[in-house]
Amino acid sequence: MVNQSSFTAVEKKASMSLSLIYGTRMFGLFLIFPVFAIYAKDMAGASPLLIGFALGVYGLSQSILQIPFGVLSDKLGRKVMISVGLVLFIIGSIICALADNIYWIIIGRAVQGSGAVAAVIMALAADLTAEHNRTKIMAFIGISIGISFVLSLIAGSFLAPIIGGLAGLFYLTAILALIGLIILWWVVPNPKKSSFHRDAQPVASQLWQMFNHPQLSLLNVSIFLLHMTLSSLFLIVPHLMMQAGLLQNDFWQVYAVVMVLAIIFMMPLIIIAEKYGKMKLVFMVSIALLGMAVYILQLSFAQIIIVYVALSLYFTGFNAIESILPSLVSRIAPSDKKGSAMGIYTTFQFLGSFAGGGFGGFLLGLGDFYLFSFLMLITTLWVLLLGFYMQHPKMISSALFKIKSKARKGDILKFTGVVEATINRSEKIAYLKVDNKTFKRQDFIDKFV
Repeated sequence: MVNQSSFTAVEKKASMSLSLIYGTRMFGLFLIFPVFAIYAKDMAGASPLLIGFALGVYGLSQSILQIPFGVLSDKLGRKVMISVGLVLFIIGSIICALADNIYWIIIGRAVQGSGAVAAVIMALAADLTAEHNRTKIMAFIGISIGISFVLSLIAGSFLAPIIGGLAGLFYLTAILALIGLIILWWVVPNPKKSSFHRDAQPVASQLWQMFNHPQLSLLNVSIFLLHMTLSSLFLIVPHLMMQAGLLQNDFWQVYAVVMVLAIIFMMPLIIIAEKYGKMKLVFMVSIALLGMAVYILQLSFAQIIIVYVALSLYFTGFNAIESILPSLVSRIAPSDKKGSAMGIYTTFQFLGSFAGGGFGGFLLGLGDFYLFSFLMLITTLWVLLLGFYMQHPKMISSALFKIKSKARKGDILKFTGVVEATINRSEKIAYLKVDNKTFKRQDFIDKFV
Protein backbone atom coordinates (compact mmCIF):
# COMPACT_ATOMS: atom_id res chain seq x y z
CA MET A 1 0.00 0.00 0.00
CA VAL A 2 1.36 3.44 -0.96
CA ASN A 3 1.94 5.74 1.99
CA GLN A 4 -0.67 8.38 1.25
CA SER A 5 0.29 10.50 4.27
CA SER A 6 3.63 11.52 2.72
CA PHE A 7 3.91 14.80 0.83
CA THR A 8 3.43 14.84 -2.94
CA ALA A 9 5.80 16.86 -5.12
CA VAL A 10 3.26 19.70 -5.29
CA GLU A 11 2.80 19.68 -1.51
CA LYS A 12 6.55 19.78 -0.94
CA LYS A 13 6.90 22.71 -3.31
CA ALA A 14 3.98 24.51 -1.67
CA SER A 15 5.28 23.98 1.86
CA MET A 16 8.76 25.26 1.03
CA SER A 17 7.70 28.28 -1.02
CA LEU A 18 4.86 29.43 1.24
CA SER A 19 7.03 29.00 4.33
CA LEU A 20 9.64 31.18 2.65
CA ILE A 21 7.10 33.91 1.84
CA TYR A 22 5.58 33.85 5.33
CA GLY A 23 8.97 33.63 7.02
CA THR A 24 10.59 36.49 5.09
CA ARG A 25 7.61 38.74 5.83
CA MET A 26 7.87 38.06 9.56
CA PHE A 27 11.64 38.46 9.30
CA GLY A 28 11.08 41.92 7.87
CA LEU A 29 8.64 42.93 10.60
CA PHE A 30 10.99 41.86 13.41
CA LEU A 31 14.26 42.96 11.77
CA ILE A 32 14.17 46.40 13.39
CA PHE A 33 13.28 45.20 16.91
CA PRO A 34 16.81 44.86 18.34
CA VAL A 35 17.95 48.35 17.26
CA PHE A 36 14.83 50.47 16.72
CA ALA A 37 14.83 52.11 20.15
CA ILE A 38 18.42 53.31 19.66
CA TYR A 39 17.99 54.80 16.19
CA ALA A 40 14.48 56.20 16.70
CA LYS A 41 15.37 58.31 19.76
CA ASP A 42 17.27 60.74 17.51
CA MET A 43 14.41 61.21 15.03
CA ALA A 44 12.40 64.43 14.93
CA GLY A 45 9.38 64.29 17.23
CA ALA A 46 10.53 61.12 18.99
CA SER A 47 9.40 60.32 22.51
CA PRO A 48 9.23 56.99 24.37
CA LEU A 49 5.49 56.85 23.73
CA LEU A 50 5.77 57.47 19.99
CA ILE A 51 8.76 55.14 19.62
CA GLY A 52 6.75 52.39 21.27
CA PHE A 53 3.73 53.20 19.13
CA ALA A 54 5.89 53.03 15.98
CA LEU A 55 7.35 49.69 17.02
CA GLY A 56 3.99 48.03 17.71
CA VAL A 57 1.47 49.77 15.45
CA TYR A 58 1.86 47.10 12.74
CA GLY A 59 0.05 44.76 15.12
CA LEU A 60 -3.04 46.99 15.19
CA SER A 61 -3.46 47.18 11.42
CA GLN A 62 -2.65 43.49 11.06
CA SER A 63 -5.23 42.44 13.66
CA ILE A 64 -7.94 44.59 12.04
CA LEU A 65 -7.35 43.45 8.47
CA GLN A 66 -6.35 39.78 8.68
CA ILE A 67 -9.91 38.41 8.64
CA PRO A 68 -11.11 40.79 5.84
CA PHE A 69 -8.09 39.73 3.77
CA GLY A 70 -9.10 36.10 4.25
CA VAL A 71 -12.69 36.78 3.20
CA LEU A 72 -11.57 38.69 0.11
CA SER A 73 -9.20 35.88 -0.84
CA ASP A 74 -12.21 33.55 -1.12
CA LYS A 75 -13.71 35.92 -3.70
CA LEU A 76 -10.72 37.46 -5.51
CA GLY A 77 -8.20 34.64 -5.22
CA ARG A 78 -5.42 33.71 -2.78
CA LYS A 79 -2.50 34.88 -4.89
CA VAL A 80 -4.19 38.18 -5.69
CA MET A 81 -4.69 39.06 -2.02
CA ILE A 82 -1.21 37.85 -1.02
CA SER A 83 0.16 40.10 -3.77
CA VAL A 84 -1.86 43.05 -2.45
CA GLY A 85 -0.50 42.37 1.03
CA LEU A 86 3.11 42.14 -0.13
CA VAL A 87 2.79 45.34 -2.19
CA LEU A 88 1.42 47.15 0.88
CA PHE A 89 4.34 45.78 2.86
CA ILE A 90 6.77 47.13 0.24
CA ILE A 91 5.07 50.54 0.26
CA GLY A 92 5.15 50.67 4.06
CA SER A 93 8.82 49.69 4.13
CA ILE A 94 9.73 52.43 1.63
CA ILE A 95 7.75 55.02 3.61
CA CYS A 96 9.74 54.05 6.72
CA ALA A 97 13.05 54.09 4.82
CA LEU A 98 12.41 57.64 3.57
CA ALA A 99 11.00 58.93 6.87
CA ASP A 100 12.72 61.88 8.52
CA ASN A 101 10.50 61.93 11.62
CA ILE A 102 8.79 59.47 13.93
CA TYR A 103 5.32 60.21 12.54
CA TRP A 104 6.19 58.89 9.07
CA ILE A 105 7.70 55.80 10.70
CA ILE A 106 4.37 55.22 12.45
CA ILE A 107 2.49 55.60 9.16
CA GLY A 108 4.89 53.27 7.35
CA ARG A 109 4.72 50.59 10.04
CA ALA A 110 0.92 50.76 9.98
CA VAL A 111 0.97 50.28 6.20
CA GLN A 112 3.39 47.34 6.62
CA GLY A 113 0.97 45.65 9.00
CA SER A 114 -2.02 46.34 6.73
CA GLY A 115 -0.66 43.75 4.32
CA ALA A 116 -2.24 41.11 6.55
CA VAL A 117 -1.62 37.99 4.48
CA ALA A 118 -1.00 35.45 7.24
CA ALA A 119 -4.45 33.87 7.09
CA VAL A 120 -4.46 33.94 3.28
CA ILE A 121 -1.15 32.09 3.10
CA MET A 122 -2.56 29.45 5.44
CA ALA A 123 -5.68 29.15 3.25
CA LEU A 124 -3.54 28.76 0.11
CA ALA A 125 -1.48 26.11 1.90
CA ALA A 126 -4.74 24.30 2.67
CA ASP A 127 -5.81 24.54 -1.00
CA LEU A 128 -2.56 22.90 -2.08
CA THR A 129 -2.47 19.98 0.35
CA ALA A 130 -4.56 16.91 0.97
CA GLU A 131 -6.63 17.06 4.13
CA HIS A 132 -4.59 14.42 5.95
CA ASN A 133 -1.34 16.34 5.30
CA ARG A 134 -2.62 19.78 6.25
CA THR A 135 -1.47 19.79 9.87
CA LYS A 136 2.05 18.97 8.69
CA ILE A 137 2.28 21.90 6.29
CA MET A 138 0.88 24.25 8.96
CA ALA A 139 3.56 23.01 11.35
CA PHE A 140 6.19 23.52 8.66
CA ILE A 141 5.09 27.15 8.20
CA GLY A 142 5.07 27.59 11.98
CA ILE A 143 8.68 26.42 12.18
CA SER A 144 9.65 28.94 9.50
CA ILE A 145 8.15 31.73 11.61
CA GLY A 146 10.22 30.69 14.63
CA ILE A 147 13.41 30.53 12.58
CA SER A 148 12.66 33.93 11.05
CA PHE A 149 12.22 35.50 14.47
CA VAL A 150 15.53 34.15 15.75
CA LEU A 151 17.42 35.18 12.62
CA SER A 152 15.83 38.64 12.54
CA LEU A 153 17.19 39.55 15.98
CA ILE A 154 20.71 38.53 15.00
CA ALA A 155 20.59 39.92 11.44
CA GLY A 156 18.94 43.21 12.40
CA SER A 157 21.56 44.09 14.98
CA PHE A 158 24.38 42.89 12.70
CA LEU A 159 23.25 44.60 9.50
CA ALA A 160 22.00 47.95 10.84
CA PRO A 161 25.45 49.55 11.30
CA ILE A 162 26.59 48.17 7.92
CA ILE A 163 23.72 49.09 5.59
CA GLY A 164 22.79 52.53 6.87
CA GLY A 165 20.76 52.08 10.03
CA LEU A 166 16.97 51.94 9.98
CA ALA A 167 16.70 53.12 6.38
CA GLY A 168 18.87 50.26 5.20
CA LEU A 169 16.87 47.72 7.19
CA PHE A 170 13.58 49.00 5.77
CA TYR A 171 14.92 48.91 2.20
CA LEU A 172 16.04 45.33 2.86
CA THR A 173 12.53 44.37 4.01
CA ALA A 174 11.11 45.88 0.82
CA ILE A 175 13.52 43.82 -1.28
CA LEU A 176 12.59 40.65 0.62
CA ALA A 177 8.88 41.31 0.01
CA LEU A 178 9.61 41.83 -3.69
CA ILE A 179 11.39 38.47 -3.74
CA GLY A 180 8.32 37.04 -2.02
CA LEU A 181 6.15 38.30 -4.91
CA ILE A 182 8.43 36.60 -7.42
CA ILE A 183 8.29 33.33 -5.47
CA LEU A 184 4.49 33.61 -5.22
CA TRP A 185 3.90 33.84 -8.97
CA TRP A 186 6.79 31.77 -10.33
CA VAL A 187 7.30 29.06 -7.69
CA VAL A 188 4.14 28.54 -5.62
CA PRO A 189 1.86 26.05 -7.42
CA ASN A 190 -1.59 27.15 -8.56
CA PRO A 191 -4.37 25.29 -6.74
CA LYS A 192 -6.86 23.37 -8.86
CA LYS A 193 -9.57 25.17 -6.90
CA SER A 194 -9.85 27.32 -3.79
CA SER A 195 -12.21 26.06 -1.11
CA PHE A 196 -13.19 27.20 2.35
CA HIS A 197 -11.29 25.30 5.04
CA ARG A 198 -12.73 25.23 8.54
CA ASP A 199 -9.43 24.07 10.00
CA ALA A 200 -7.49 27.02 8.52
CA GLN A 201 -10.02 29.85 8.17
CA PRO A 202 -12.42 31.54 10.61
CA VAL A 203 -16.15 30.87 10.29
CA ALA A 204 -18.16 33.99 11.19
CA SER A 205 -20.90 32.03 12.99
CA GLN A 206 -18.31 30.33 15.22
CA LEU A 207 -16.29 33.39 16.31
CA TRP A 208 -18.41 34.43 19.29
CA GLN A 209 -18.55 30.87 20.61
CA MET A 210 -14.77 30.49 20.35
CA PHE A 211 -14.19 33.96 21.83
CA ASN A 212 -16.24 32.96 24.89
CA HIS A 213 -14.62 29.55 25.32
CA PRO A 214 -13.10 29.72 28.86
CA GLN A 215 -9.96 27.69 28.20
CA LEU A 216 -9.30 29.23 24.80
CA SER A 217 -9.75 32.68 26.37
CA LEU A 218 -6.87 31.91 28.73
CA LEU A 219 -4.69 31.07 25.74
CA ASN A 220 -5.75 34.24 23.92
CA VAL A 221 -4.88 36.35 26.96
CA SER A 222 -1.58 34.48 27.20
CA ILE A 223 -0.46 35.19 23.62
CA PHE A 224 -1.53 38.81 24.11
CA LEU A 225 0.60 39.15 27.25
CA LEU A 226 3.54 37.28 25.72
CA HIS A 227 3.83 39.66 22.77
CA MET A 228 3.07 42.61 24.98
CA THR A 229 6.13 41.82 27.10
CA LEU A 230 8.23 41.30 23.95
CA SER A 231 7.42 44.68 22.40
CA SER A 232 7.82 46.44 25.75
CA LEU A 233 11.23 44.92 26.48
CA PHE A 234 12.68 45.88 23.12
CA LEU A 235 12.05 49.52 24.02
CA ILE A 236 14.57 49.32 26.84
CA VAL A 237 16.91 46.35 26.26
CA PRO A 238 19.02 48.14 23.59
CA HIS A 239 19.60 51.00 26.03
CA LEU A 240 20.58 48.58 28.80
CA MET A 241 23.12 46.99 26.48
CA MET A 242 24.71 50.37 25.77
CA GLN A 243 24.69 51.27 29.46
CA ALA A 244 26.59 48.02 30.08
CA GLY A 245 29.32 49.27 27.74
CA LEU A 246 28.39 47.21 24.69
CA LEU A 247 28.94 48.85 21.33
CA GLN A 248 25.97 48.84 19.00
CA ASN A 249 28.07 46.97 16.41
CA ASP A 250 28.33 44.10 18.90
CA PHE A 251 24.62 43.72 19.73
CA TRP A 252 24.35 40.81 17.29
CA GLN A 253 26.84 38.78 19.30
CA VAL A 254 24.63 39.02 22.38
CA TYR A 255 21.54 37.96 20.46
CA ALA A 256 23.39 35.11 18.75
CA VAL A 257 24.63 33.67 22.06
CA VAL A 258 21.33 34.29 23.83
CA MET A 259 19.17 32.66 21.14
CA VAL A 260 21.41 29.59 20.92
CA LEU A 261 21.29 29.17 24.71
CA ALA A 262 17.54 29.77 24.77
CA ILE A 263 16.90 27.08 22.15
CA ILE A 264 19.10 24.61 24.04
CA PHE A 265 17.37 25.34 27.37
CA MET A 266 13.93 25.30 25.78
CA MET A 267 14.20 21.77 24.40
CA PRO A 268 13.98 19.96 27.78
CA LEU A 269 10.90 22.04 28.63
CA ILE A 270 9.16 21.05 25.40
CA ILE A 271 10.06 17.39 25.92
CA ILE A 272 8.66 17.46 29.46
CA ALA A 273 5.50 19.17 28.22
CA GLU A 274 4.84 16.97 25.20
CA LYS A 275 6.28 13.59 26.16
CA TYR A 276 5.35 13.52 29.83
CA GLY A 277 2.11 15.49 29.63
CA LYS A 278 3.26 18.33 31.93
CA MET A 279 1.97 21.07 29.64
CA LYS A 280 0.44 23.27 32.34
CA LEU A 281 3.48 23.02 34.62
CA VAL A 282 5.92 23.87 31.83
CA PHE A 283 3.69 26.73 30.74
CA MET A 284 3.71 28.26 34.22
CA VAL A 285 7.46 27.71 34.66
CA SER A 286 8.08 29.46 31.34
CA ILE A 287 6.04 32.48 32.44
CA ALA A 288 8.02 32.53 35.68
CA LEU A 289 11.21 32.67 33.59
CA LEU A 290 9.87 35.80 31.89
CA GLY A 291 9.26 37.41 35.27
CA MET A 292 12.69 36.41 36.56
CA ALA A 293 14.30 37.89 33.46
CA VAL A 294 12.55 41.21 33.93
CA TYR A 295 13.54 41.33 37.60
CA ILE A 296 17.19 40.58 36.78
CA LEU A 297 17.23 43.21 34.02
CA GLN A 298 15.95 45.79 36.48
CA LEU A 299 18.93 44.99 38.73
CA SER A 300 21.47 44.69 35.92
CA PHE A 301 23.72 47.45 37.35
CA ALA A 302 25.17 47.96 33.85
CA GLN A 303 26.74 44.48 33.88
CA ILE A 304 26.78 42.81 30.48
CA ILE A 305 26.90 39.30 31.99
CA ILE A 306 23.62 40.06 33.78
CA VAL A 307 22.08 41.13 30.49
CA TYR A 308 23.19 37.82 28.94
CA VAL A 309 21.65 35.83 31.80
CA ALA A 310 18.40 37.79 31.82
CA LEU A 311 17.86 37.61 28.06
CA SER A 312 18.68 33.88 28.01
CA LEU A 313 16.02 33.30 30.65
CA TYR A 314 13.52 35.49 28.86
CA PHE A 315 13.90 33.88 25.45
CA THR A 316 13.92 30.39 26.94
CA GLY A 317 10.51 31.13 28.41
CA PHE A 318 9.32 33.04 25.35
CA ASN A 319 10.29 30.31 22.88
CA ALA A 320 8.74 27.61 25.05
CA ILE A 321 5.44 29.49 25.36
CA GLU A 322 5.42 30.36 21.66
CA SER A 323 5.76 26.62 20.91
CA ILE A 324 3.24 25.43 23.49
CA LEU A 325 0.36 27.83 22.83
CA PRO A 326 -0.55 26.80 19.24
CA SER A 327 -0.42 23.17 20.34
CA LEU A 328 -2.83 23.94 23.18
CA VAL A 329 -5.22 25.79 20.87
CA SER A 330 -5.24 22.80 18.52
CA ARG A 331 -5.95 20.40 21.39
CA ILE A 332 -8.64 22.44 23.11
CA ALA A 333 -10.58 23.90 20.17
CA PRO A 334 -13.35 21.69 18.74
CA SER A 335 -11.90 19.92 15.73
CA ASP A 336 -14.22 21.61 13.20
CA LYS A 337 -13.72 25.07 14.76
CA LYS A 338 -9.93 25.22 14.81
CA GLY A 339 -9.77 27.87 12.07
CA SER A 340 -12.02 30.19 14.04
CA ALA A 341 -10.09 29.59 17.26
CA MET A 342 -6.76 30.31 15.54
CA GLY A 343 -8.16 33.45 13.91
CA ILE A 344 -9.05 34.89 17.31
CA TYR A 345 -5.74 33.71 18.76
CA THR A 346 -3.64 35.46 16.11
CA THR A 347 -5.72 38.63 16.50
CA PHE A 348 -4.84 38.70 20.21
CA GLN A 349 -1.19 38.07 19.32
CA PHE A 350 -0.97 41.12 17.07
CA LEU A 351 -2.96 43.27 19.50
CA GLY A 352 -0.46 42.30 22.19
CA SER A 353 2.40 43.59 20.03
CA PHE A 354 0.53 46.88 19.59
CA ALA A 355 -0.33 47.21 23.27
CA GLY A 356 3.22 46.37 24.34
CA GLY A 357 4.68 49.02 22.09
CA GLY A 358 2.18 51.76 22.93
CA PHE A 359 1.65 51.19 26.64
CA GLY A 360 5.25 50.13 27.17
CA GLY A 361 6.39 53.39 25.58
CA PHE A 362 4.02 55.35 27.81
CA LEU A 363 5.40 53.69 30.96
CA LEU A 364 8.99 54.11 29.79
CA GLY A 365 8.29 57.81 29.43
CA LEU A 366 7.48 57.87 33.14
CA GLY A 367 10.69 55.99 33.99
CA ASP A 368 12.33 52.57 33.72
CA PHE A 369 10.95 51.59 37.14
CA TYR A 370 7.35 51.85 35.97
CA LEU A 371 7.89 49.66 32.92
CA PHE A 372 9.78 46.97 34.85
CA SER A 373 7.25 47.01 37.69
CA PHE A 374 4.36 46.62 35.27
CA LEU A 375 6.00 43.70 33.48
CA MET A 376 6.73 41.92 36.77
CA LEU A 377 3.15 42.52 37.90
CA ILE A 378 1.54 41.08 34.77
CA THR A 379 3.79 38.00 34.74
CA THR A 380 2.87 37.35 38.38
CA LEU A 381 -0.85 37.75 37.71
CA TRP A 382 -0.49 35.64 34.57
CA VAL A 383 0.95 32.69 36.50
CA LEU A 384 -1.78 32.98 39.14
CA LEU A 385 -4.50 33.16 36.47
CA LEU A 386 -3.31 29.93 34.86
CA GLY A 387 -2.76 28.25 38.21
CA PHE A 388 -6.34 28.83 39.29
CA TYR A 389 -8.27 28.53 36.04
CA MET A 390 -6.33 26.48 33.46
CA GLN A 391 -7.37 22.86 33.19
CA HIS A 392 -4.81 20.17 32.46
CA PRO A 393 -5.06 19.71 28.67
CA LYS A 394 -5.73 16.30 27.19
CA MET A 395 -2.74 14.87 25.32
CA ILE A 396 -4.51 14.77 21.96
CA SER A 397 -4.09 16.50 18.62
CA SER A 398 -6.26 17.51 15.69
CA ALA A 399 -6.44 15.65 12.39
CA LEU A 400 -8.68 15.77 9.36
CA PHE A 401 -9.27 13.47 6.44
CA LYS A 402 -11.26 13.40 3.23
CA ILE A 403 -13.28 10.26 3.85
CA LYS A 404 -15.23 7.80 1.74
CA SER A 405 -18.91 8.64 1.34
CA LYS A 406 -19.88 5.36 3.04
CA ALA A 407 -17.68 5.96 6.12
CA ARG A 408 -19.80 6.17 9.27
CA LYS A 409 -19.11 8.27 12.36
CA GLY A 410 -19.71 5.29 14.63
CA ASP A 411 -17.05 3.23 12.87
CA ILE A 412 -14.59 6.12 12.95
CA LEU A 413 -15.10 6.60 16.71
CA LYS A 414 -14.38 2.91 17.24
CA PHE A 415 -11.03 3.21 15.46
CA THR A 416 -8.15 2.96 17.93
CA GLY A 417 -6.85 6.37 18.96
CA VAL A 418 -9.84 8.44 17.81
CA VAL A 419 -11.15 10.48 20.75
CA GLU A 420 -13.60 12.84 19.02
CA ALA A 421 -15.07 13.01 15.53
CA THR A 422 -17.14 15.56 13.64
CA ILE A 423 -18.24 14.61 10.13
CA ASN A 424 -19.12 17.19 7.50
CA ARG A 425 -21.07 15.16 4.96
CA SER A 426 -21.29 17.89 2.33
CA GLU A 427 -17.49 18.20 2.28
CA LYS A 428 -16.88 14.49 3.05
CA ILE A 429 -14.36 15.56 5.72
CA ALA A 430 -13.81 14.02 9.15
CA TYR A 431 -12.50 16.44 11.78
CA LEU A 432 -10.86 14.35 14.49
CA LYS A 433 -9.17 14.55 17.87
CA VAL A 434 -6.71 11.69 18.17
CA ASP A 435 -4.31 10.18 20.67
CA ASN A 436 -1.02 10.10 18.76
CA LYS A 437 0.34 7.33 20.96
CA THR A 438 -2.24 4.85 19.70
CA PHE A 439 -3.60 6.36 16.49
CA LYS A 440 -2.24 4.68 13.34
CA ARG A 441 -2.56 7.31 10.62
CA GLN A 442 -1.80 5.10 7.64
CA ASP A 443 -4.18 2.38 8.84
CA PHE A 444 -6.92 4.99 9.18
CA ILE A 445 -6.21 6.26 5.66
CA ASP A 446 -6.32 2.74 4.24
CA LYS A 447 -9.69 2.08 5.88
CA PHE A 448 -11.61 5.35 5.59
CA VAL A 449 -9.93 7.67 3.06
